Amino acid sequence: ATLKRERSDDMIRICVTALFGLVRRQIVITALTWGDGGVKVIWRVEKGMDGQPPQQGQQPVSSPPPPAAPPVRPDAKQHRTVTIDMKKIKKSYRKFYAMLKATRALKAWMADTARRIRCPELVWNTRIGLGDAAESALAAGVVWGFKAPLVGWFTLYVRMQSVPRLAVVPLFNEMHFETEFSGTFRMRAGSLLAALIRLFWRAVRVSGGLRRWRKVLGKKREQTRRDRRSGKKRLAGEA
Repeated sequence: ATLKRERSDDMIRICVTALFGLVRRQIVITALTWGDGGVKVIWRVEKGMDGQPPQQGQQPVSSPPPPAAPPVRPDAKQHRTVTIDMKKIKKSYRKFYAMLKATRALKAWMADTARRIRCPELVWNTRIGLGDAAESALAAGVVWGFKAPLVGWFTLYVRMQSVPRLAVVPLFNEMHFETEFSGTFRMRAGSLLAALIRLFWRAVRVSGGLRRWRKVLGKKREQTRRDRRSGKKRLAGEA
């Protein structure tokens, strides 16, 4: 997984490999537009593994940026659009609460599953400047105070195979913000299958658990279809 934000440009790339490399997919989020109506996300699914995360020893933030590519207008056949607003956040919370009620000790299952995930490498670099030396130094300290506890909490649940590499670089004489997160996460197929079986068993042990799960997942599939159709209509109208 790679997340990069430089000024107002965003790029999120999530690469998934399964079955010893027979299945290779990546989800690329090409635009995040923040507005009064919520966050508009434009994304697509690609085959192959272009744009791999940087290898160990490389510094992704300090490396020179690649040449800028000409802007490409999103294609309705390739891109999907979803808008995340407060209404959807509340609806997602209600669904999660329903799954909590439909599953015996769901939080414990999530924590146990996370412990089976291995992280060989995690890199998170940030460069920040507010135009003034004192303010830039203070901002860098605030960023450190946010990143360190967050990564520390993350390592409580995920098995780290190397020490996370974090960096915050203050830029004293310019207004600038750039952050790049890169990490590799692995989980055995057998562990994933066992986790799904345990989840099924926990739902069976709750009265009406499976019925509630089917209801939540059915609504999710229908909402996904509606969002996909509305996103295609909006992109076709903009074209």
